[in-house]
Amino acid sequence: MQPPPSPPLRAMKAPQPPTSGDAGVIATNDAATSSKLRAVHLGYYADPYIGKVAKMVPTGIAAESPLVRRGYWARVRFVEKCIAAFACKHKEFQVVSVGCGYDSSFFRLRKHYEGRLRRWADVDLPQVIAKKKKHVEEDQVVASLLEDSIYQMLAFDLRDPGLPDALFKNCLIDADIPTLCISECVLVYLRPEDGDVLLRSFASRLRTVSIVTYEQINPTTPFGQRMLTNLAARGCPLLSYSAYPTLEAQVDRYLSAGFTSCSAKDMNDVWASLSAADKLRVSKIELLDEIEEWVLIHSHYSFICASKGTPDWDIEVFTP
Repeated sequence: MQPPPSPPLRAMKAPQPPTSGDAGVIATNDAATSSKLRAVHLGYYADPYIGKVAKMVPTGIAAESPLVRRGYWARVRFVEKCIAAFACKHKEFQVVSVGCGYDSSFFRLRKHYEGRLRRWADVDLPQVIAKKKKHVEEDQVVASLLEDSIYQMLAFDLRDPGLPDALFKNCLIDADIPTLCISECVLVYLRPEDGDVLLRSFASRLRTVSIVTYEQINPTTPFGQRMLTNLAARGCPLLSYSAYPTLEAQVDRYLSAGFTSCSAKDMNDVWASLSAADKLRVSKIELLDEIEEWVLIHSHYSFICASKGTPDWDIEVFTP
């Protein structure tokens, strides 16, 4: 029996065309998706949809360090923790994932928040959304999950300041419903002023809004300088890395943008905040003996959680 046809997924083109430099940033999405797929394949976490949404199969497992897969698990798990904490504080909520790439979180989590998750909007560059939309609509299993129409995709260039207006115009979000924004390694690829405008627009246009951001920090260390150089050579320069180099600078950025509270921790502290039982389970999947490298790398990545209208959320998510 064929599943019922899914509702059409809207894709609005941004007025600003993509630039030639977008290819490098888009390639980071492909690399991240491949690493997540390998982690799923090995049992770090369950996600039956990521391969379908991205149309990829797990390859190159032996060539990739277990450190990478364990790091992606921690990143995925913390975002899940942020969503759960936000949902606990509101009767209903909606999610906007900016720079979503091939992320499959909606499909993986929708059942858990059924009846309370009112809307979910995935936003990325037109060429990314076009592929993701095609993959979703062509897969019968994934497409069958779209019957309630709470999920939409929006093709939009985040360098354009009109994202909230585009979301409202296309009825993708409601300004009066508590909103959680997710941004993973996105703002760092924008010019500081473009990212600031985006943050201010969310803080000013949404009544109750929180954001969880995954971002690089500490650009002045030898490792940070190497990361700047390597990514620039790959065509994806970290345009705002040096503008907000520390956790303190990141917190100031979000408070200045209109969020009323903000907390930020590096990934070593994030790791410490995760469930001990979960960490024990993943530690048994693959041996990791690169402890010094793990600590070094994770001192250069952070999560920033900022909020307006949801007291203590940004503090509770970092609590073990």
